[in-house]
Amino acid sequence: MMRPSGPEPPPLLRIAALTKRFGGFTALDNVSVDIRPGERFGLIGPNGSGKTTLINCISGAFRTEAGTVVFRDEDITRCSRTCARAAALRAVSRSRGRSKA
Repeated sequence: MMRPSGPEPPPLLRIAALTKRFGGFTALDNVSVDIRPGERFGLIGPNGSGKTTLINCISGAFRTEAGTVVFRDEDITRCSRTCARAAALRAVSRSRGRSKA
């Protein structure tokens, strides 16, 4: 995908060094990815590879042992599901020009 010249836009979603363990099993080990506005991101892999676990960590359903999840410059790593959902709704409202909050 070609981008216009100039500074790259900040990530819409930044996942940095995310680690999630279940007892002695490490489901996610130091996962990092940046997703920028307009990008499409596919998450594929075999059963048991951590896809759903990653989504659950991003959404606030699971707490992580390490790492951060930043959505639109707001750290939502320790947010509950409700908090993460509210951050997403605020971002949608701002992008549509309906709210400045």
